[in-house]
Amino acid sequence: MNRVLTASDARKITRGRTPLVPVEYETAVNALAECINLDEAKHWADKADALAAWAKIYRNDEAGIKSRQLKLHAYRRMGEIAKELRPVKNTGRGSSPGPRSLLREQGLSEDQVIAAAHLSKLPKDEFTKLIDAPKPPSPTLARRASSSFSNSTENWKAFVMSGQSASAFRGFCRNHPARALAQGLSPDEKKKALEYIREISDWIDEFERHLTKAKS
Repeated sequence: MNRVLTASDARKITRGRTPLVPVEYETAVNALAECINLDEAKHWADKADALAAWAKIYRNDEAGIKSRQLKLHAYRRMGEIAKELRPVKNTGRGSSPGPRSLLREQGLSEDQVIAAAHLSKLPKDEFTKLIDAPKPPSPTLARRASSSFSNSTENWKAFVMSGQSASAFRGFCRNHPARALAQGLSPDEKKKALEYIREISDWIDEFERHLTKAKS
């Protein structure tokens, strides 16, 4: 099993130099614009994950932002390609399978399918606002960015005050060592766990950032 390189490991290999980032953002965005099939767009979504991992190892904030921006571009392009390849058609007996069914066939989870469909429909100016945000959201969180403040705060109160959801999750984390749990999962379970963890991590990072900026 291949071990993930740490920052110090990588610098030893490169004789003290920080290795080059795994993908250049501008090059990737230009390539995405020219993608004509979903496999190509998914390739760049994976590259965004590689860039995010690199950014965490090297504490590179700029690369972390670029990885988020790239992933948004990749999901938007996947949604656009799916609409081009499988548009919804009225057959006289109802609508034919549309772009979302194609995205599912390509292995995207339901949350990823919804995110790609949402991003593909966003007007250019709204998408640009997401890209230019100080910390761009993940594709799955982008579609929830417009939630009202009042509803969000009420939901947070219910989540914490219930004494069940929040405490149960914290209790689970305390009672299950991360390393042991990760090693015991099947490949399919690991794939699903990574999907959950990335979305949760993105949300927690953004929540913490706004908490520290909020006036008491």
